[in-house]
Amino acid sequence: MGVTGEKPKKKKPKGAAVAKPKADKPAARASRAASAPDRTEKAPHAPGVDRATRISAAISVIAAVVLGFSLNVLASRHYKRWDLTTGGQFTLSEATVQTLGSLSRPIKLIVLLSKDDPLGVTVDEMLEGYSAQTNMLEIERVDPDRDQAKLLEIQKLYGVLAGQRGDRVVTDTAIIVVAGDRHHYIAGDDLVRMEDAGDVRARPRLEHAITGGIRTVLSNEKPTICFTTGHAEPSLEAGGTGFAELKERLVKNNFEVKAVFEEDGAKPGGPLDGCALLVLAGPRAPVPKEHVDAMKKFIDGGGDALLVVGPVPNVEQTDWIQLGVDDVVATAGVAVNSDLVFEPDPTMRPQRGDGEAFFPAVQAHPATRRLQREQDGGVQAIVFLASSLRDLGGAQKPETLLKTSEKGIGVADFWKRSQESAMKPGPQDHTGALSIATATELPPVAGKKRGSRIVVLGAISPIMGGNWREPDHYGTTLFVEGAIAWLTEHEAFLDIPDKPVVTSGLKLTEDALASIFRFVVVIIPLLVLIPGIVVNYLRRRRPAEKVVETT
Repeated sequence: MGVTGEKPKKKKPKGAAVAKPKADKPAARASRAASAPDRTEKAPHAPGVDRATRISAAISVIAAVVLGFSLNVLASRHYKRWDLTTGGQFTLSEATVQTLGSLSRPIKLIVLLSKDDPLGVTVDEMLEGYSAQTNMLEIERVDPDRDQAKLLEIQKLYGVLAGQRGDRVVTDTAIIVVAGDRHHYIAGDDLVRMEDAGDVRARPRLEHAITGGIRTVLSNEKPTICFTTGHAEPSLEAGGTGFAELKERLVKNNFEVKAVFEEDGAKPGGPLDGCALLVLAGPRAPVPKEHVDAMKKFIDGGGDALLVVGPVPNVEQTDWIQLGVDDVVATAGVAVNSDLVFEPDPTMRPQRGDGEAFFPAVQAHPATRRLQREQDGGVQAIVFLASSLRDLGGAQKPETLLKTSEKGIGVADFWKRSQESAMKPGPQDHTGALSIATATELPPVAGKKRGSRIVVLGAISPIMGGNWREPDHYGTTLFVEGAIAWLTEHEAFLDIPDKPVVTSGLKLTEDALASIFRFVVVIIPLLVLIPGIVVNYLRRRRPAEKVVETT
């Protein structure tokens, strides 16, 4: 029997009646026609957007573009930056804003920092704030590691020194400030000051350095500061116990420094001509009368002076040398006592010593403004081997800048009592809150807008160059620079608040690295592995639970 893919037909049972379709009556056809949908109704539109919607969308896009363009124009005309860093690391001070706002000629800053140098990123961020304040600033960035040809050109033009350190090129200058034919160098050390010997905590000084450089190249003349020599004063060229660091600081702040009364036998017929400020720089030998007369004449004529006169022992160390400068110091209305100051208050002196070194109390005055501002952060001036000052009670009205506590002692016969374990007040001693530094402004003189300004300091130590090397002596440098700024009314010592200290890195010893290695590679994995072993052991010892079958 053959098989086909056709479905077998069902046979009709015999006798079955076949139903024929009934003929539609006219009434039924009419009823169906009435209930059927209207075939002439228009079909709905195909999916899409009508013309009005398209026009509205186009207008919205155009309006958004116009609004965005307007906002960009408005933002460019009203530039605003927000500094969210701790302590406002990139917020410019009022002094910098005023300096940039008063620029009348272009200034060019050449940045010689590698893109891989973290300091370069900080400098770029700071300079962005500078550029936002003026359109007179041109910034050129030269990467010493990548732009060798450009670096060579800069070296020939500005005398920059460069060398190889490992796989990097380093230069002795981080930024060059250029205005016409004048230029100023900013070293990397000028941008950051380390707060401790471990080089971990640093205080940014970018704004001080950059704004100071701009002011330097804009200045048409440099005030001359004259340091006395020829009386056994410390050398202007010697570092540490000399004045080399102070001289360098003054030169960088647009001063000229020269020596007067030199030992070469030059006549003092006009040695102070051209001096903007006279510094009696701690003589350690008697000063000739003709030199004293020349200094007194300079001050009487309206000249400003910083008179530094500290105690100087004789060769036998039996008494103090009489320096013969009383008449010069008297122009400020004070006299230097022949004593040695001790500070018994333990809160105002270092842990070591008997009080001959101490932290003087700072009094309010324009010359001490910066130092006072920094005192809240723990910055202090330190003075050692000082003589006290006394008010002569004349017409001049000296103001105290630095003084001891109420327990201060000015030991008059120190060399007779130098072997005492602790200094106690004697009948000839000066006691109480002793003045260590004073400031006096004399009445105006003919032809000048004001009279002479004189600061008298009864110790040589504050102007020693070593203070600018030691972070702990930062307060002392602030005092000296503040005094010079007040005396000369010179803007080079910028009135810019210091930024807060930041952690610049982490210094680890070999032992510390070994400890970290043991902790990360051994201890932490063991702490994870041991609980896992214990849990696994307990699971294996647990008896198997009985399984009850249910039917």
